[in-house]
Amino acid sequence: MSKARTLSKFTSTGSPYDDGVLDKSDVGLSNVDNTSDANKPVSTSVQSAIDNISQVFTATVTGSNATSDWTGSDPYVATITVNGILSTDTPIFDIDLSGVAFADVFSVEDDWALVYRAEASADDEIKLYATNEPFNDFDLIIRVNR
Repeated sequence: MSKARTLSKFTSTGSPYDDGVLDKSDVGLSNVDNTSDANKPVSTSVQSAIDNISQVFTATVTGSNATSDWTGSDPYVATITVNGILSTDTPIFDIDLSGVAFADVFSVEDDWALVYRAEASADDEIKLYATNEPFNDFDLIIRVNR
């Protein structure tokens, strides 16, 4: 038994479809519209999840070559204000070398390597812990998924 279906409306001659133009009601889709994806509604909870997938913050940490952000000694601790970060965040830290002169890249990377712990310690605040006081300033990119 063949599973092919015959659509009696479609004939080779004498049909209103000979010009090849069909509309959605001709194929049983009269309740379908062509709303673009950008115009489709999204629930409040889904939109909130989309908005908070990834927050990106930046911070500059000043080394001992200037007025240092570092205090103490082993561990050296730098407390940096980062507006918008929450104490409950688990941030991912990375060093931003885009503004570093090529000749200084290795030195800045070496200072970043001294940092063994970084955390969101309070709302609007991060703390970095290092074994020695970094000499160079460095910029951080801080990503947070909420």
